[in-house]
Amino acid sequence: MKHPLLALSGLLLFSALPGRAQTAPEPATSPRFFVGLGAYSSYYQKVGTYPPQYVSSQFRLPVQLTAGYQFTPRLAVQASAAYSGTSRDYFISNYNNPTSPTGYSEGSFTFTSRSISAAVLARYTVTNPTARLRVDALGGAGLEHSGDNSRGTVSTQPFGQDARPVNTHYSKNILTATLGAGLRYRLSPHFELAYDFTVNRALASDSREYLNRSLTTAHGLGVRYRFGSR
Repeated sequence: MKHPLLALSGLLLFSALPGRAQTAPEPATSPRFFVGLGAYSSYYQKVGTYPPQYVSSQFRLPVQLTAGYQFTPRLAVQASAAYSGTSRDYFISNYNNPTSPTGYSEGSFTFTSRSISAAVLARYTVTNPTARLRVDALGGAGLEHSGDNSRGTVSTQPFGQDARPVNTHYSKNILTATLGAGLRYRLSPHFELAYDFTVNRALASDSREYLNRSLTTAHGLGVRYRFGSR
């Protein structure tokens, strides 16, 4: 009896092994969303200090928000938008204005300027995607937008006695093709430090002023967070 029992036990154990191999969970793939926040600088949005006669808020630091999705360990798509703005208040008086019935005119205005740099890029990791430091190739399209607004009052009498409101707006847009490279350094399973450098080629614009430099560069440096478990 002992030998048949041993043979039957071995046969049952052997038949159970393939079933366990088939039902064992596979390693999870890692397509996941990521978001980032950082500083940005480009030909259209410069970091720096402006003379006080030009702006009230003298220091400008463009801020960039990024969101994307990792399709494979090497391929991801991201969308980003960088924003910056300046403003100033100013007063103008003219005692020899030929267009004024009194010869006098004055104006009190608030001038604001806003810039947005948006881009949609594919990024492909050219080095080991599991390494702590990774190098990416970037490519896609971008849109540069700049808008100026001046709001205030104009009067032909001193102290604004007959003040009338004035509001003017002007905007410019340019479409670009974008190529570049990125560096990413993994700080933890969810956080990474990212730097992107891109070269932008102007394709079309509603203002010739934007086409004065058809090739420009941009830099983005920030921290990104990846959702999900590895």
